[in-house]
Amino acid sequence: MLSNSLELPTSLDFNPVLQPIWHNGEALPKTIGQKIVRDDTNEVLGIVKSRYVPQKYSALWEPLIEGLYKSDLDLSNAEVRWRVIKNGSAMYADITLKNYDYKHIIGEATALSLRVYNSVDGSLAYNVSAFIKRLVCLNGMTSIGNNTSVKFKHTAGTDPARIGRVASQWPVALERDAHLF
Repeated sequence: MLSNSLELPTSLDFNPVLQPIWHNGEALPKTIGQKIVRDDTNEVLGIVKSRYVPQKYSALWEPLIEGLYKSDLDLSNAEVRWRVIKNGSAMYADITLKNYDYKHIIGEATALSLRVYNSVDGSLAYNVSAFIKRLVCLNGMTSIGNNTSVKFKHTAGTDPARIGRVASQWPVALERDAHLF
């Protein structure tokens, strides 16, 4: 799903709820595990350990986007390609910032891209990586440029100002990487 909007798609706008696992008419102890259920469809997304606390996608996506707007990145022609995995249990989004091109350095069409991973079932850790995206074959397949990525990990928190400071450094860091090509 391709979008010119940095908004979270409606398919990912739900609350992940923990519920007990039932077997033979009885709820199993939480120490065995719990199931994660979408509050909007009641669909089971996975089984997690007793201490796992699922987060809504918006809890990390909204501070990220606010932080990107606080950075000095030019988001005017941003495109987002969403990949929703297993009915919303996990997702990743590729954000392409078309106004950043390293063609003058590398000699081929490139763009600054971000890949955001997240899940409500614990299968993917929240991670944001910036990288140089380049065309790898004539049918339109793209790839991450060799050794070009910088990351924003979940441990940095959800402070948009902090995210903005980190994100504003990505174009310069990736330009240095482009010279290594």
